[in-house]
Amino acid sequence: MTAKSSRVVMQIKLTQLVRAVSVVLLIIILVTLNFQKVYAAELTSRSIRVESSLINEINQHSFTFNTNTSASIGSLVLEYCTNLPFYNSPCTAPTGLIANTASIAAQSGITGLSVSVPNTTINRLVLTRANSVIGATVVNLVLSNITNQSNENDSVYVRISTLTSNDGSGVPIDFGAVVYTTTIGVGVDGYVPPYLTFCVGVTVSLDCSDAEGSLMTLGELSSTSAKTTTNQFSAATNDPTGYNVFMSGGTMTSGNEIIPALSANTGSITGTSQFGVNLRLNNSPSAGANVSGAGTAVVTANYGTANSFRYVNGELIAQSTLPTEFNRFTVTFLVNVSNSQRPGVYASSFTYTAVASF
Repeated sequence: MTAKSSRVVMQIKLTQLVRAVSVVLLIIILVTLNFQKVYAAELTSRSIRVESSLINEINQHSFTFNTNTSASIGSLVLEYCTNLPFYNSPCTAPTGLIANTASIAAQSGITGLSVSVPNTTINRLVLTRANSVIGATVVNLVLSNITNQSNENDSVYVRISTLTSNDGSGVPIDFGAVVYTTTIGVGVDGYVPPYLTFCVGVTVSLDCSDAEGSLMTLGELSSTSAKTTTNQFSAATNDPTGYNVFMSGGTMTSGNEIIPALSANTGSITGTSQFGVNLRLNNSPSAGANVSGAGTAVVTANYGTANSFRYVNGELIAQSTLPTEFNRFTVTFLVNVSNSQRPGVYASSFTYTAVASF
């Protein structure tokens, strides 16, 4: 029987494993005992102290953080949000909070700051200064006359960023966030806890607010044309060393019959039984998409060339070496069969594992 008259049906089932972080804790502890790394574009040693925790109270907020990038700084932005700590993500303003009445009570590390009234809103405070180069330094900033939010036990993220512009616009030089909450009668020191957000599906939203599907069908295979299908994953973390994403699972099988996986990077060859993946936009065959989003994550070299496919169980397919906002990746599955490929229902299941080393 030829492949033309037989039906070979394939299904791919996806699973996901999120926040696999504990296995490298000992390594991280040993490393930090011997040396200290500094990561560009991150404000480190961040903290906030709230003078009063009463709701609707006129308050004083004291910030401390370290800058790590030597650059010309023209403004400092403090944005108060109740939903997310990520820079450039949609921000929900805390109910009742008033920040545009703030005044600077003290400043060191970055000096010459004043409130930029035209660019400041009720929850986004822009502090402007004459541009000058500031190296890595400890910054202390005390702000008075900020009115607390009106919701009790409401956690608020303060996104902090330094910029070259004088009006708070543009891409940050260094950035980070702190968090505090309102509780009766106490002052609160806060920090952003470690997080790794990861989602997998046939399709996912960039910020992992939605993920759809876990089953993909390639349909009838033929020795005269390649078949493709795709799925997506997205991730973000504040881990100083970023995250790694691994893909595991077997190649496509039907009983004892297999479609061989490509152990080396290879183009699509119709009429030859082969299985492989990549994470790029391809035109031979036409399928897939390039990485999207404002984060720093990238596709690894083995899976990062258009029209070149490969699959080795358990290999690293994407990573970021820095704290990163969301990136969305599209995985393209390629299958070709020869005339001698036996008919049957070929299927496999794949697991994506995201690992951070807090």
